Amino acid sequence: MVVKVDQPEDIIRIAQECYLKGTDFRRVSDSSEMGGFYDNQTKLSGVKRLVESGRKLKIGDIAGGSGRQGDSIRRSLGSKADSVEIDVFDINMKAMGEVTGQNRIVSETMHLKAADGTYDMIFMNNVPVPLSSVGRYVTHIKEVGDGRDQVLEMLNLAVDSIVKLNLLEAVRALKDDGAIVLGVNYEESRKSSDGTEPRRKLLTRESLEKIVDDLPLKVEKFEIKKYDEKLVPLWRNYGADMGKPEFVHAVLRKTGSDISELVAMQEQVLDFALRQLIRIEGFEDVMGEMKKAKN
Repeated sequence: MVVKVDQPEDIIRIAQECYLKGTDFRRVSDSSEMGGFYDNQTKLSGVKRLVESGRKLKIGDIAGGSGRQGDSIRRSLGSKADSVEIDVFDINMKAMGEVTGQNRIVSETMHLKAADGTYDMIFMNNVPVPLSSVGRYVTHIKEVGDGRDQVLEMLNLAVDSIVKLNLLEAVRALKDDGAIVLGVNYEESRKSSDGTEPRRKLLTRESLEKIVDDLPLKVEKFEIKKYDEKLVPLWRNYGADMGKPEFVHAVLRKTGSDISELVAMQEQVLDFALRQLIRIEGFEDVMGEMKKAKN
């Protein structure tokens, strides 16, 4: 399949299209094996303690799908469930399905439809970065000649920038002293440059602190928990390179609101990485073959 990749946004768009045609993540998120993950996120957030102290909370759930995190929160509060208002954000209504007792908002992760300083806390559970799927495709399926290492390097740089832009967008939407409740697989799914063995990169407290070092966020809580081994094939069928069913649960406290320069810098880094990809011979063919494989 022939595709035109003339502008940086073309890469993002094609990756997004391929991601949406992939395995439905709700098969993972709605599985019984993931129940403990959401309940542990609820516990770590401290939402029950805050509500019992008399607080009314506004909560955002980015890429929240069917609202399972919100269901866990409301269930933990029992008769006080009405003390929280929860907005679930996702790419389209199909991704969310039927959400009970929560507001559904169609929105992209880097551009939330929410005013500055809206939320007391924002949950970011396994937020997808569709561009990372291009790296997996390049690693497992397609050779790109001598430019292969450069493709993976620029893809990793772009993905890192998107992750930071997602975090910064959450910071914007948080109230002062609000918190991000982060949940993500313990092992980052990055591969060695020769494509043979996984280059397992563990997300430790130290590495997370390094990621947010230049952002107005402070790692306040950090835990690693292991879940049912049945999650491994479930996640692999979805397309993720899960090694072990272990997840990081973390609370990132907002420490400042001046993010305009940080956003501009990460947007420049992302634009640079995507433009470098466009210049690499054969990369356009990779995107075309990836799109064809998903059709």
